[in-house]
Parts: sequence; C-alpha cells; structure tokens
Amino acid sequence: MGLSKFKQAQQWILQFGKYKGLAIDKIAETDEGLKYLDWLNDQTWLQDPLKSHLVNYLSDPTIKKELDAST
Repeated sequence: MGLSKFKQAQQWILQFGKYKGLAIDKIAETDEGLKYLDWLNDQTWLQDPLKSHLVNYLSDPTIKKELDAST
C-alpha cells in the first residue's frame, strides 16, 4: 500500500524559490515557512502536482490549526 496523500505532501520537495530543495514538512516547521506555503497555495499560476500536495498538506486539521494560530 502506498503513502497517504498527507505523507506524500509532507515529503514533496520544492523545486524553486526561497525554499528550493526542502520538503514541505521541513518548510512548515517555522511560522514564516508555513505562511509561505499558505501564500504559495493561493497563487493562481501554481500547477499540479505541487498544488495538490499543498492542498492535501494545508487541509490537514493539525496544520490548519497551526496556520490559524500563526496569523
């Protein structure tokens, strides 16, 4: 059986920008990183598979709670 969508999202490596080379889960370890992921998720130019991974990651109840607390 494969990894859950959340686990896949946690392990996805960003291929560009400030956090290039880091996994989504690693980026989200700081408030700044978590806010960046939320911002990135709102960008209209963002495409799959990254868009899907961000949606799966940020929709997790624990992550949503952390994001709400950081804003």
